[in-house]
Amino acid sequence: MAMISKLALMLKSQFTPVSASIVAVLLLSILGLGIANVQEKNRHAAKIPFEILTAIPLKAANQSNPGTNGITYIVQQGSEKNLVVQVHELPGVEGSQVYQVWLLKNGTRENGGIFKPDENGSGILTYRLAGGQTFDQIGITVEPDANSSQPRGGKIAGS
Repeated sequence: MAMISKLALMLKSQFTPVSASIVAVLLLSILGLGIANVQEKNRHAAKIPFEILTAIPLKAANQSNPGTNGITYIVQQGSEKNLVVQVHELPGVEGSQVYQVWLLKNGTRENGGIFKPDENGSGILTYRLAGGQTFDQIGITVEPDANSSQPRGGKIAGS
């Protein structure tokens, strides 16, 4: 408590009531302008439309699940690109099993995220693409858990 009193006394000796009022008004103005700027940026971001750059059909990888199908979109909003994967008629998963999306470029696989289908076998995944990230093909595998750095399970669908 003594420290606060000492600080208050020091500030009182340095600032007159008029200068303290001016500093307070300036600080409040800066705070208000900062909040208004953040709100305007949020409003502006909401106005940028999504544009579908590419649509890639997905089909079953083998005859054991011939109805499995889907589509992948590359969607852009402003400078941000996202991959949206939507798949239907997937076989159900059990326990810790998940479906994992792989982005293939020149034979190298990169993890594109994991998802679990709903009770009807439909699943959707959204993945933010890094700047300049490209791929040649998409593969979807069923994995024993969410910790795969390379495919361990069978391919279910792909482009």
